[in-house]
Amino acid sequence: MKIGLVAKISVALNVGTLLFFIGKRYFFPHNQPVVIQNPIELWNQARKSVLGPLPIDTTDIVFVGNSITEGFPLQEMFHSLKVKNRGIGGNRSCHILGRIEGIARARPAKIFLDIGVNDILNHVPLDTLKTHYQIILNNIWGVSPYTKIYVQSVFPLGRSHAAEEKMVETFNAWLKDFCDGANITYLDLFSAYYKDGLLNPDYTYDDIHLNGLGYEVWKRKVEEFL
Repeated sequence: MKIGLVAKISVALNVGTLLFFIGKRYFFPHNQPVVIQNPIELWNQARKSVLGPLPIDTTDIVFVGNSITEGFPLQEMFHSLKVKNRGIGGNRSCHILGRIEGIARARPAKIFLDIGVNDILNHVPLDTLKTHYQIILNNIWGVSPYTKIYVQSVFPLGRSHAAEEKMVETFNAWLKDFCDGANITYLDLFSAYYKDGLLNPDYTYDDIHLNGLGYEVWKRKVEEFL
C-alpha cells in the first residue's frame, strides 16, 4: 500500500511538472520575460496609430499637445473640420519630438503647440525641456518652413501641484523670451488662468486639466489667430 501511494504521488508530481513546462512554453515562448509597458507609453502608441493615418492638408490648423489639448473639442467649438486635434494624453516633449515631423510633413497652414506641463510634473530638467522644444521647432521649420507656428504658454497648476508651479513660471518666462528672439508668435494663456498664485479653481476639476469653462476661455484666447 505504501509503495503504491508513493508511486501515485511520484506520477502526480511528474505530470504536474510536465504540465508546468508545457504551459510555460505555450504562454512564454522562447523564454522571453514578460514586459509590462508603461500605460502612458501604450496610450501614446495607440493614439499615434489612430491619428497618424488621418489626413492633414495645407489649409488645416493643427493643435499639437498633451491631454489638455486632447480634451479640447476643437471642431465643435470652432465649427470647422479644418481644425485638427493632435493632442495625446501623457505626452511629454520627448513624445511630441517623436511625432512632430510626421505632422509637419503635411505642411499644415498653422500649428499650435501645447508642450511642457507633463515634463514639469515628471521632474524632467528644464534644460532638457528647452532643448526638446527647440528641436521640435527646428523640425517643423525644416520640413514645412511656411507653416505658421503658435507657441502657447504652459497652463498654471492648481493647489495640489503648488510645488511645481514656480517651474511653470520659470519655463514660461524662458519660452516667451525664446519666441521673441526667434520671431515666433507666443500666446500667453497662463495669465488668463492664473489666480492667487495658482490655476484658478473655476477652470479645472483636478488642478491640471480644464473643465468646460476653462476650454471656453482657451477658445476665446486663440480664435483671433485661426
